Amino acid sequence: ACTVIPQTFTITVDPLPCGWSAEPNGVNCNAGNSVSYNPGSKVFTVKSTNCYYANSFMSDALAFAQHDLCGNGSITAQVTSIIGLGTGWAGITMRESNVAGAKKAQLMTNLSDLSRREFRTTTNGAAYPQQFPSQNRYWLRITRTGNQFVMYVSPNGTTWYPAGAQTIVMGSCIEMGLVVTNYVPNSTVTATFANVTVTGNMLTRPVINILEDQLADVDFSIVPNPTNGWIAIDLSAYQQR
Repeated sequence: ACTVIPQTFTITVDPLPCGWSAEPNGVNCNAGNSVSYNPGSKVFTVKSTNCYYANSFMSDALAFAQHDLCGNGSITAQVTSIIGLGTGWAGITMRESNVAGAKKAQLMTNLSDLSRREFRTTTNGAAYPQQFPSQNRYWLRITRTGNQFVMYVSPNGTTWYPAGAQTIVMGSCIEMGLVVTNYVPNSTVTATFANVTVTGNMLTRPVINILEDQLADVDFSIVPNPTNGWIAIDLSAYQQR
């Protein structure tokens, strides 16, 4: 005899797009960071809490939404807002790992009169920050070709201007993504990013075997749909034998 036992499971759905992730404390932050994504507007919101690092720039403290890149590729983002006590910097990065002091190429703006580039060519070495006039160019891009990292800025996402280049020897697979830092310690800064795109060789999911892994008919239900970040799966159509 077969008995149908209704069961409900609660599953937390990662709110970020496929391939994106965020660690609770970002990179070396005291109180952590949070990252969210609005699929309707396609806007990332990154909150930096106590992600502050002093002027030596020998290590990092960053709120960080990261995406793996293996080989050549690029990341592009438009910084659309920066809000918080004392405000801060927001931008994009390519780094060898999410460990503080990792080699990196990083491009940021304060969404006012300044932008800033940072290159760290040796692990735990100085980042050699350089500030330059932003000229309302709040679209940012970094490309990687081998060990060559090139930065660009744009006022509109169409016309691009070179903003720096550096040779940095990194491993084949690195982390790229969105970063936010604080002007002052013991503060919180929230930044939003629109028009975020990544290109290149990404870590991929295993290929689905259609004959074995896909169901011919839908025999379960998911609520609510669309989800608000939590879902319940009804498997009552399955039978326990």
